[in-house]
Amino acid sequence: MFYIGEGLRGKTSLESLSICFARCPGISDKGLYYLTQHFKAFQSLRSLNLDFSGRKITDTGLSYLRKKLKRLLSLRNISLSYIECSQVTDRGLKELSQGLKKISSLEEIFISFEDCQNITKKGRDCLSKAIRGLSRLQSASVSFIKCDNIEDIDLQNLIESFENMKSLRNLNVDFSECERINSYSLHKALSKLPFVLDLELSFAGCNKITGLYCLSQALNRVTCLRSIHLDFSECEKIGYKAIESLCESFKSLGDLEKINLKFRK
Repeated sequence: MFYIGEGLRGKTSLESLSICFARCPGISDKGLYYLTQHFKAFQSLRSLNLDFSGRKITDTGLSYLRKKLKRLLSLRNISLSYIECSQVTDRGLKELSQGLKKISSLEEIFISFEDCQNITKKGRDCLSKAIRGLSRLQSASVSFIKCDNIEDIDLQNLIESFENMKSLRNLNVDFSECERINSYSLHKALSKLPFVLDLELSFAGCNKITGLYCLSQALNRVTCLRSIHLDFSECEKIGYKAIESLCESFKSLGDLEKINLKFRK
């Protein structure tokens, strides 16, 4: 990582940076520190993509990143993946959230903490609060796949963080295999997203979900939708009547152009 950082030294005209360290041995907080030391020179950077999935990144590494993100004044798109980074806790997510909320120019955001079991409601609430301040967001994707301690209130708080964002057009939320999710909170949360055009919700393997009435009622309020993708694969308790009520709700969505539904067993 030191050598990558040195190679980026002085690149003041750099507009896009994408680095994937997923499952690369030897990548640690120290390497992230060396990389971020050169961020202050990236005054023209508009797109940042960093993937540390499966590596030994801890809260300390996220603290290094937080301190430098605020220097990226031209940043429009950010993608951060920490899949299976088991040493990241609420403190790390709080550090990252503090950095993100300083980038008021952000238009697109992708964040994944898939299978990060040491992140709790406290950390997720910090992320939700940071997102609320990103008023220019046009596209957002957030993933907490396989995070066993996530409950409905976390889902509600996350979606409500996009409340009444007039610029938001695309929203992707993935809570697959979060076994405590039952989707009851969707009615209240989705009703506050009147400007979203493309909506993707994934709840594959969430076996507490039995009915889809609340979701059906919520969709009636997102009247601008053009595209909808819903994944309920392996949700074994969802029956025919639930699917029927969901499809009935599509009648009120006059601008809908694309429907993608998954109920695979």
